[in-house]
Amino acid sequence: MLLVLTGSMDGTADLIFSKIGSNAFRFNHDIFSDYSVCLRPNFWSIENPAGLKIDNYSATHAFWWKAFSYFIDGEEYVAEEVKYVFREIYGTLSSRGLIKGNSPDFHRQYGKIQILQIADKHFIIPDTMCGWGNVIKQNNTFSQRSIVAKSLASGLTTTNKALFTSEVKLSTLDVRYPWYLQEKINAKSDVTAFVCGDKIFCFERDRSNLEGLDWRNQKNIFLEDQNWLPFELTKRQEQNIREFITQLKVDWGRLDFLWTGSDLMFLEFNANGQFVFLDYKNQYGILDSVVDYLMRAN
Repeated sequence: MLLVLTGSMDGTADLIFSKIGSNAFRFNHDIFSDYSVCLRPNFWSIENPAGLKIDNYSATHAFWWKAFSYFIDGEEYVAEEVKYVFREIYGTLSSRGLIKGNSPDFHRQYGKIQILQIADKHFIIPDTMCGWGNVIKQNNTFSQRSIVAKSLASGLTTTNKALFTSEVKLSTLDVRYPWYLQEKINAKSDVTAFVCGDKIFCFERDRSNLEGLDWRNQKNIFLEDQNWLPFELTKRQEQNIREFITQLKVDWGRLDFLWTGSDLMFLEFNANGQFVFLDYKNQYGILDSVVDYLMRAN
């Protein structure tokens, strides 16, 4: 049986389980106390409120889907203990190679700069620099071109604000703080390639109607609207993607590009990126492919 570690309010998990039904076990991090859990050196078991059970004998593989995106209210100590148990149970299956998708710690092993180094062998990449201190402003290449600031960790500020891709001037940056900077690329569209097993689903979104540089910051995004349309990869582009994910040793994730009109400019790889927004109505079969991928044990 597939074990899915996620949260009770996750809409993507809801869609997946609408297809899978009781053929998988859903372990929701934010409502951990609704479950009965036993973890021992050679055995673990979980029982949900409906009486469905899973243990280390019946679990065939596991899929981690944004479990820690959903927080536990109350004592921080308790929250950390629960996280530890989630990681332990996931780890018992990971150590046996029984994992679908990617570990929640994937980007601790491969950060954005490391991934750009790998991507440089397969794609065009933007000129990139991150750090702090006077060396930032002393970079002559960046001082002579338009640049954007982005977030490395995608974390929130203390006022719960996020940094989306924003055009900045190098001379105005406070170099006491860390900055992730890239050259500004004039692009016709955003392109993203969702990798699911041996399939690659590629879509593009026109940038002509963007209110800013980052499509995620649009105020009027409706899931029901098909803003992303299929993008046909050339054989060379598909081969480059397959060589890239082979080098990363992954068969799941999303690659983000900019389409300049002549080639794809690689931006980043998201090991556990959302995919439903690309095909909200399952018109192109992404959800069906995800379910098929998840239900096939390694």
